[in-house]
Amino acid sequence: MKRKRWVLGAAILLSAFLPVCELQASGFGVTLSTNTFAPLARAGAAAVSPGLYGRGGLAWLPGGHLEIEIYHLPQLTPRFYSEVFFGLSAGYWLLERKRTSYLNFIADAGLLYGLDGTLLLNLKLCPFVFGCPAYRYAERFLTVGVIYDVQRNRAFLQMQLLAVTLYL
Repeated sequence: MKRKRWVLGAAILLSAFLPVCELQASGFGVTLSTNTFAPLARAGAAAVSPGLYGRGGLAWLPGGHLEIEIYHLPQLTPRFYSEVFFGLSAGYWLLERKRTSYLNFIADAGLLYGLDGTLLLNLKLCPFVFGCPAYRYAERFLTVGVIYDVQRNRAFLQMQLLAVTLYL
């Protein structure tokens, strides 16, 4: 009985999004990347410790331009899993994703929530995206973002050299 309610609830939720989605362009993917963070000013404590962070997430592509992603962002070095963030982002592919398109650009906005209660807002721009769901992968190069720490009223940079998304 519980399963039937869950399936019915999921169907109702999905039907609410159908008018705004182009289902033929939709897709799901798994994203893997690494991130680093750098303070914009030397004064004050940074919300994110310096080091290398891994990133793993699930992406959903409703329509020809929109991308929604949830992800996990743990610190890898120098102290493994000493800081952990969870994120949600909404990206906009500047060129429509088509079966024949291979190069694109992405601008996205989102938030990160740390296990210690830290709330961060971010804006990112990726100037080079090679691939699309039709090719079953997309590679993002040289993503740069600005992150705003809400509690400390500070900003810092986020950099991502390479991110790979494999579409299911």
